[in-house]
Amino acid sequence: MGLARILEAIYEQDFLDFSYGFRPNRSGHDALRAINKTIIKDKINYIVDADIKGFFNNVDHEWMMKFIGHRIADPNIKRLIVRFLKAGIMERGRFEATDKGTA
Repeated sequence: MGLARILEAIYEQDFLDFSYGFRPNRSGHDALRAINKTIIKDKINYIVDADIKGFFNNVDHEWMMKFIGHRIADPNIKRLIVRFLKAGIMERGRFEATDKGTA
């Protein structure tokens, strides 16, 4: 939770106001309310919804750490992130190592 708060403080300011996914104090219901308000208020010709299936299952750890390195210099925080990425997952009582993706 502590690491999540640190990353949130660093990256939350980068998100646009109309982004709702995986953000603090925002939910799918908030997104639906915003869409409904826009549809009622403005002339709308189309709506595009995109969800990249499996994105978080396929994140390259090396790329992720290079990306994080642009904003985070503290080697202790970076080492902790690597440990989370490499920690693996338990599924149905079986351990699976992770060489890509985020848990």
